[in-house]
Amino acid sequence: MDKKARNRSMPLRAKSILQGGKGHSCVSRPWQSGQSEPPAKGEAGPPGPAGPPGPAGPPGPAGPPGPAGPSGVAGPPGPRDGGRAIRVKVEPCNQTTCGASCDENEQILNAYALNPGGAIGFIDERNLTFRPKGRPTVLVFACISK
Repeated sequence: MDKKARNRSMPLRAKSILQGGKGHSCVSRPWQSGQSEPPAKGEAGPPGPAGPPGPAGPPGPAGPPGPAGPSGVAGPPGPRDGGRAIRVKVEPCNQTTCGASCDENEQILNAYALNPGGAIGFIDERNLTFRPKGRPTVLVFACISK
């Protein structure tokens, strides 16, 4: 290939390098022709309009718990005696037969005797009799409100 044909097929940058140049293309830079620095810049213009909002980012970490809320409204009052109360009674027995009873608004829930024990008989829902095996002994019974 002769020199003219080779120059026609080479890119401009390669031609410039082969001809002893620095490989610059034919772009003209006015400050290079005799000036040592680019010209000073003018004042910046006003900012352009805002662009459209971008997509939402990922959610951040959870924050600390907030303060406790206000107290609620007080509920209605309960029964006068606080509901069904259980009352335990302890009666000593030094006789051959002893009797015990719950109050009028109560009934017997359970009854037992401490050592040496004995026989317990339920007369009705609020009265009982007790015959101990030996004396002295103690009768324990529980009453529950009706």
